[in-house]
Amino acid sequence: MLQRDSPEYLATAIHLAQGKGFTFPFGEPGLPPRGPVDATPLAFYPPGLPLLLAVPVALGADPQTSATLSQGVANGLAAAATYLGGLWAGLSRLRAGVAATVALAAALSVEGILASEPFYLAVAIPVLFMAAGFVERPRSRLLIGLGGLTAVAVSIRFAGVALVGLVVMVGLYVWMKRRGSLAAVISAGTVGMAPAVVWLARNRLLGVPVRDLAWHPPSPADFNLGVAYASEWLAPAQLPLYPRVALGGLAALVLGWVALRKTSKPTTWSERRRTVAGVLAGYAVIHGLVLLVTVALLDGQTRFDGRQIAPIAMAMLLALIVSPDPLGKAATVLAAVTATALVVSGTIEVLDEEGFGEEPWTSSPGMEFVADSPADTPIYSNAPDGIWVVTGRSTWSIPPEVNPWTTEVNQELDAQLEQIRCHLAADDGFVIVFESIERDYLPGVDKLTAAGFRVTQRLPDSVVLRAERPCPQKASAGSSISDPSSASAAERRAATSGAT
Repeated sequence: MLQRDSPEYLATAIHLAQGKGFTFPFGEPGLPPRGPVDATPLAFYPPGLPLLLAVPVALGADPQTSATLSQGVANGLAAAATYLGGLWAGLSRLRAGVAATVALAAALSVEGILASEPFYLAVAIPVLFMAAGFVERPRSRLLIGLGGLTAVAVSIRFAGVALVGLVVMVGLYVWMKRRGSLAAVISAGTVGMAPAVVWLARNRLLGVPVRDLAWHPPSPADFNLGVAYASEWLAPAQLPLYPRVALGGLAALVLGWVALRKTSKPTTWSERRRTVAGVLAGYAVIHGLVLLVTVALLDGQTRFDGRQIAPIAMAMLLALIVSPDPLGKAATVLAAVTATALVVSGTIEVLDEEGFGEEPWTSSPGMEFVADSPADTPIYSNAPDGIWVVTGRSTWSIPPEVNPWTTEVNQELDAQLEQIRCHLAADDGFVIVFESIERDYLPGVDKLTAAGFRVTQRLPDSVVLRAERPCPQKASAGSSISDPSSASAAERRAATSGAT
């Protein structure tokens, strides 16, 4: 469960509960080391999820257990909100239940890890149905309240900007029909965007602006990946890729034909259901545009995988389910099959996920080597988050060759590696590279050996490197890589022995 972004969320929650602020006790993979290593500022991720997770921890609950239970509650809230929203829209209990299964499938798309998506959906889904209610009965207070809920969503996940855009568009639509207040629209948008603006400004002041603008458009492979994941919502995910894409395309054509064909029969297409479907479809479009802009300008590491595609596919499928018969019935039958398959596969992922807190990491020879090292040994790694989960040790990250979010080449890498080498030479520290970690933006063993590090041990799952030669005193002094607030380990040991 604890891998990728999960350790940063959980570690920050623990620090918040301990009164240490929005920090976590290890280096952030993808950014150059910045000390002190046990208080790295949370920068890339928004603060909402750590705040939520900190509450049970502050009350004495076990951090990982409470996080798992909290995510389960978020999954349930997303499904329950969809079910109740479907009943409000006029769906039958059966169709509303299928809609709830679709929402649960989207929440489980995170592949068993602790992630922000389920918590975001638990807020976003009520906002979608409440936005439809606002169109039906405009009230300025309700619109501003929706702005407040979107602020919560943005503080959990920056993709909530799409939700802010939806609320603003709905407000403008009502205002243009002379049924609403423009001031309320502006207020809702301002309130919704406030957490993102404040958080990014805070990061800028701390000197960690990881979301700088840079042009890195999605590649054809990215779009192919998105098509592959989107097809899972139109054909069972257990099918091989090409048959799934073919069946998914056929299902899309059938739904399109049913939607566009003319019929003389009256439909149950009520005004409320029409509004709900319009809001859901509008959100899917806005979320897709936000995802494209994010990948192209802000986050070169994001891919069109299941986590990113799920909210878009969920909204579109829900829009079809609330559509008039026979389209709604056809979409409901399709969703009952595909969403159930996604829920089953998502549940299996939860049970089988091999995060840092499970095997093989808990019995890793590399982790044992780190745990057995003296407590004051400086350590750099390509998995400082995993080391913290398994051993509780605070370690720095190896600086990146390429910024994973902007894809810009790190022009200062050689100087940073030289500073690290001097730090380790002075304090008898080491670098440990875990070979099973897929972080291609970090330098590997070959790059490190070329930079003056020497392989001293090869373990079954990792490689240990140390400084190959001593470093001139002037090169190590004032290093921006090492912790500037502390003396070297050698100096501390000498001082301790002298005192005794």
